[in-house]
Amino acid sequence: MRLGGVRTLAASSMGIRELVPWTDLLIGAVQVIGSKTPHLVERETVEEMKEGSVIVDVDVDQGGSIETSRPTTLHEPIFVESGVTHYCVKNVPASVPVTATRALSNALLPYLRKIASRGLIDALNSDPGLVRGAAVVEGRMVNDVLAREHGMNHHALQSVLPLHEEAR
Repeated sequence: MRLGGVRTLAASSMGIRELVPWTDLLIGAVQVIGSKTPHLVERETVEEMKEGSVIVDVDVDQGGSIETSRPTTLHEPIFVESGVTHYCVKNVPASVPVTATRALSNALLPYLRKIASRGLIDALNSDPGLVRGAAVVEGRMVNDVLAREHGMNHHALQSVLPLHEEAR
């Protein structure tokens, strides 16, 4: 997508590599649940960026999507490598806790309303997004990635709750 001088694109090393020589600001925001973030931007690609350009690696908590990234702090938020300024502060929302809390609350409220008005089973049946977001239901781990990561038993959501009309 292009808006004025801003361009967003799906995460792909090739797509990023093509745009990097003209990029003033590169924001890496990739999350792979349950594993380390892959480096989509290699060191050689960073070296092709204009001197003085900036990288913000939002997912540095999980390893970062830019090979030259390393975690920084709010006290020392930046470093320069290959002439490119890197901002790689871990857990950025913690620096704006009130705003982050409000944003999270606003994002969750529609789901909470749906669960409160329909009940958990009907809400899950009506919203695939809720199903994808379920981690623990009735005390059982229903997210296979989290179960594997924490060495817990995984239970298919269908085995925990009756999700189909005929099962009720």
